[in-house]
Amino acid sequence: MHTNILALRSARNSRSSKLKLAELAKETDLAVLCAVAENPNASADTLVALSTSKRSEVRAAVARNSVAPSHVLQNFRWDRCAQVRAAAAANPLTPPDDLSRLAADKDLDVRCAVAANTAVALADLDFLARSSDPLVRACVAGNARASVKTLKALAADPNWMVRNAVAGNWPRTPKPVLKKLMRDVIQTVAQTAERYFMLHQAVVVVGSR
Repeated sequence: MHTNILALRSARNSRSSKLKLAELAKETDLAVLCAVAENPNASADTLVALSTSKRSEVRAAVARNSVAPSHVLQNFRWDRCAQVRAAAAANPLTPPDDLSRLAADKDLDVRCAVAANTAVALADLDFLARSSDPLVRACVAGNARASVKTLKALAADPNWMVRNAVAGNWPRTPKPVLKKLMRDVIQTVAQTAERYFMLHQAVVVVGSR
């Protein structure tokens, strides 16, 4: 079945009316339904209806929506599809208690999404920073909410990707940590640290003028 291009354009248009989007939500085409589900102008009722779709792609699109109702995002933490749970885990509107539960999800992508979410509680970031998976620790290291204590600990991580994420977490990572990482045995890490250390220095110079 071919996608109705006009319907898809309307579904993607953030200026489409809530009534028009509600009508489009009754379509059967997957691309149209996903576009409606991600549209920030879709009404809460439309998003609630689409959140119960049998198609995981549609539910994941709702979970990514920047205006998704919190109770819908809450329900997604139990979704059988990891893609949907990961989308909800990445949404800053997902309630902190639900992010906390998702932080212990069995799926790696879900845990990484929580670790990168700036709305996650510091206690959960600290928990995820102790993960056995370097990808999760790297997401924590790049999170703008990570505590200085956590960043200092991750700066000594055995995995270079984690250290590199710490080096690139600007302006969160303090200068002393960057200075230490500038001596890293991995050139990529050292270069990243040097770049952001110099940026710190430039900000100080500009601020003193």
